[in-house]
Amino acid sequence: MPDTTETWIDFRSKFIEVVEERRKAPRIELHFPVRIEGVEGPQPATNLSMGGAFVELEHASAFKEGQAIRLTMSLPNESEPVKAKAEVIHIQGTGIGFKFVDLEPMAQHLVQLCIDNFKDTVPLK
Repeated sequence: MPDTTETWIDFRSKFIEVVEERRKAPRIELHFPVRIEGVEGPQPATNLSMGGAFVELEHASAFKEGQAIRLTMSLPNESEPVKAKAEVIHIQGTGIGFKFVDLEPMAQHLVQLCIDNFKDTVPLK
């Protein structure tokens, strides 16, 4: 007798996993300048999370997903810039999304402090 069981893929559970992962690192809408090594001048970041940020770039297509970058962020509540290693994870016509890689403990603290200071003054994304 043939097996009549059907195989189902539950896309909702994968979606829930992604949503829950994003909740672990809420993203705030925040504008601050970022300098990316190899790119002339500061570029405007439009949001920030403990996981990474999105930076507006005129020539975002010059980047590739998975590309390692070094950057310097001028967070609004810090007098000294925060340096970080990151990886490009999303490219769109208006910019790139990146995730932090090996963010130093002090840099983690400063990013978290920035999020804590501004989360109640700007909408969470």
